[in-house]
Amino acid sequence: MQNPLVSRRQILTLAGLTLGVGVVAPAGPAAAAPADDVVLEPVADEPVAVLSGEGGAPAAVPRRLAVRLVRTAGLPAGAQIAITFDPRVHTPLPAAVVLHRGRPVPAATTTAADPATGLHTSTVTLTGAVPADGDLVAVVGAARPLIFPSDLVRRPAAPSARVATARRRLEPARPSSFGGPALPWGVEVDGVWAARSWGAGGRYRYYVPVRVSLTGTGPGRGPAAAFSVTLDPRLAGAVTVASARLGDRPYAGRIRPAGESRTASAYRTRWRAPAGLAAGEVLDVYLTVSTTLPAGPLTGVTHPVVAAVTTGAAAAQRHTGRETLSRTDSVCGDVPSG
Repeated sequence: MQNPLVSRRQILTLAGLTLGVGVVAPAGPAAAAPADDVVLEPVADEPVAVLSGEGGAPAAVPRRLAVRLVRTAGLPAGAQIAITFDPRVHTPLPAAVVLHRGRPVPAATTTAADPATGLHTSTVTLTGAVPADGDLVAVVGAARPLIFPSDLVRRPAAPSARVATARRRLEPARPSSFGGPALPWGVEVDGVWAARSWGAGGRYRYYVPVRVSLTGTGPGRGPAAAFSVTLDPRLAGAVTVASARLGDRPYAGRIRPAGESRTASAYRTRWRAPAGLAAGEVLDVYLTVSTTLPAGPLTGVTHPVVAAVTTGAAAAQRHTGRETLSRTDSVCGDVPSG
């Protein structure tokens, strides 16, 4: 699962956010309000796929922990909005964001853990009254940016909201694109670089990849292994595959070009193998990169990047944080480029 936390600026633009349902608990007799005065609505957002590692279908969880309240009466100071969530899947914001008609509403936030279940609850307490006009949106957290190898979550609990003894789940509709049962798969990119130097005493240098290594993380076999190479078009000529090995076996003839593009700022080639990588399998591809070295310095250089390319089964992909490889220490001008 990959999903960085939302920024405050992003949160303040959540007028179209969709996630699920929540509840409002009036705080004490003086703050009492009929339940019918509040209608809780889902707001639009793409759910996040969570993989279990057990071969089941990816679970769908909200990308953000949030709810929209449509009211026929105002909410008094002290009214509370509480959302319970699985901390393996979601993480709370340091302070919840509450918006009334798109403007921030003052509120206090507390988060507590239930030692019996391991679930956490964020409770938002309004510190001022909110009139009935316009929607009220509360955002208390977001999906955790889990990275391999701690990204597999067994039976994630759906978020829920509660008022008194009533409880409602905040489970989003599961997109058909998440597919059916599948073993998670992933890939890590590594490689070896070679410097191409020019100028007096090799003053300037640019790095090109001479070996690309793709390693399967499993537990399932991934789709066809593929990668791209992006270089500065002023320096790079043709990129070709010299040889390849899958583990200890020759594999060169099976790496095929999958596309090429050249613009004023980037020269990109794409390569593909016929099969995916199982857990622990390593595909080493040795490249030959022709270069055209300039007479002097260059400005605005495009740094070299090698990246794994997803060719299918994206919902079952584990994110390793090592899907790309780059060098940013090229020296093509009078100061290091960057």
